Amino acid sequence: MFLLDSKNWTGITSIIDGAPKLNRRHDPEARSSFAAAVRNAVLASSAEISRELRRRTGRSVWVNAIVVFWNEFSDGLNERHPITYVHGSRLLEFLNSKPARLDAAAVEMFAAALLDLQTDRARPTVDGPTPSTAAGTR
Repeated sequence: MFLLDSKNWTGITSIIDGAPKLNRRHDPEARSSFAAAVRNAVLASSAEISRELRRRTGRSVWVNAIVVFWNEFSDGLNERHPITYVHGSRLLEFLNSKPARLDAAAVEMFAAALLDLQTDRARPTVDGPTPSTAAGTR
């Protein structure tokens, strides 16, 4: 299972010490450090999804964290556990190179759990009565 985080930054991305660094074309000496926060955010999200899937299905699954760059990324592919960085032009080739690890029933089960998770996250949270219940209508 994969979590893909797509980026199209202005500049040239490289991986230094396991984290993305962005060089701006207009100021090549300045490196943007905000890009490094992407690594932590994607890893946290993949761990959260893995925990939520286990909670919903009772079965553990590893969610691979992948950052997809659409801007210039000279590495093309950088696999360094626990995260992978890949240029968008190589994404399909990369995904196709990975063996299937889940049977059809597990894929269906996790797909249903992900749809439920998406639905749950899309629901607005209400801190108090909604206008319709406050007005006494149902």
